[in-house]
Amino acid sequence: NIFGLEIVGKVMSHQTNGAYSVVVSTTPPQGGPPLHVHDHEDELFYVLQGTYEFRCGDETIVAREGDLVHLPAHIPHNFRNVGTTPGMTMNTMTPGGFEQFFVEIDQLPKDQPLAPDQVAAIAARYGMRFLPNE
Repeated sequence: NIFGLEIVGKVMSHQTNGAYSVVVSTTPPQGGPPLHVHDHEDELFYVLQGTYEFRCGDETIVAREGDLVHLPAHIPHNFRNVGTTPGMTMNTMTPGGFEQFFVEIDQLPKDQPLAPDQVAAIAARYGMRFLPNE
């Protein structure tokens, strides 16, 4: 669990010789991660249920069940479940390896809130940085 999302690893990069990884995320209504950028990974989001708003650079994309959204590396992006019920996406990250960010977050103590500076430090190890919202 991070940023209110429940994330489950489905294909880990060690299973694909580092080529890609796949996670499934459940996002509460109005939930989603802050604006961020990846130095390494392109991401593909397939919407399994719900309606999402993706921001990719200056573009805003509304995606519904069955839609596929590509978020390239080096472009600031985020997403938000704009529906009134939990949504679900399948996220393929190419190349693989970033799923280990979620593994590290999961190893933090569950009895206290995540400290933003601690999350940012872990993210930096995987080539991701958070950006201020405009």
